[in-house]
Amino acid sequence: MKKFFVCALLATLLAAVPAFAKKSYVNGIDPNYPPFAYVDEKTGQPAGFDVDSLNWIAKTMGFEVTHKPMAWDGIIPALVAKQIDMVDSGMSITPERAKVVQFSDPYWTVSRVFLVPADSDLTSADILSKKIKLGVQRGTSEA
Repeated sequence: MKKFFVCALLATLLAAVPAFAKKSYVNGIDPNYPPFAYVDEKTGQPAGFDVDSLNWIAKTMGFEVTHKPMAWDGIIPALVAKQIDMVDSGMSITPERAKVVQFSDPYWTVSRVFLVPADSDLTSADILSKKIKLGVQRGTSEA
């Protein structure tokens, strides 16, 4: 199981920032990760648990937040390049990522599963030990 993070400590961190600090932040999200973050087909606006949570924190603390959908494999480079201020969108905590970004405490634990057609003879052991083609999202810890 991998752990996901959210800017759970964001409220604490931002409360410590002086009053003259920036009052508007850009949050990078994976637009293809419902129910946590996605772009609503009807409104065209970012939505989901992560988006709603950060919107509530922003409203409560009195700052503005813009959610910027982007390709997942570019989200850490965008954060490092200061094109976004934070990633409040489910991200697995890995040692490699922790060398580049700071994580808050995890808020969600995800179990990874393999999906195969109902009539498949493949087992998890086969997938883990044999040369099998798997579909994964670029930039994820699974990739």
